[in-house]
Amino acid sequence: MSPKQLDLLILATISPEMCCPSTAARVVADIGANPAGAVDISAACSGFVYGMNMAASMIQTGFYKMIAV
Repeated sequence: MSPKQLDLLILATISPEMCCPSTAARVVADIGANPAGAVDISAACSGFVYGMNMAASMIQTGFYKMIAV
């Protein structure tokens, strides 16, 4: 998929490089996925599971189609 097709990026990290801008926002910019949304989840080992649950719920609403975790 093309980065431009991405609607949202959910990134789980417990050790971001900085508080602002968020790591997710920096990744969106780095891969050229603008204007995708970006969300950081501050969770350690369970972060991926939380992110997948969030993504599934957001896709089920019909508002989002392509979410990267």
